[in-house]
Amino acid sequence: EILKLGDFNTLVGNLNPNYFGMVDQLVCARADKFAGAFWSTFTGHIHRLRGYHAKGEASFYHTRGKLKELHKAQRNGPGWMREWRAGWTDDDRGAQI
Repeated sequence: EILKLGDFNTLVGNLNPNYFGMVDQLVCARADKFAGAFWSTFTGHIHRLRGYHAKGEASFYHTRGKLKELHKAQRNGPGWMREWRAGWTDDDRGAQI
């Protein structure tokens, strides 16, 4: 099932629209699966939050050719737009930190 911010209108009530982006990130962070854009810092923050909640392996990019880019064990490199698995996993053993 795909949900959008409008599906939560009864929960957010009269929330200032300036906070909609933050609410959207929190909802996406706790979803069973998430797909975002490769060059997006918005997506990067969601992926970081998902990693902290042990949901990082169910995250994907919908950008052509980048679907499973988030699953690489890479620890560094150019990538201001993405988060590295090493931030929440021990890639040497594959364990959650």
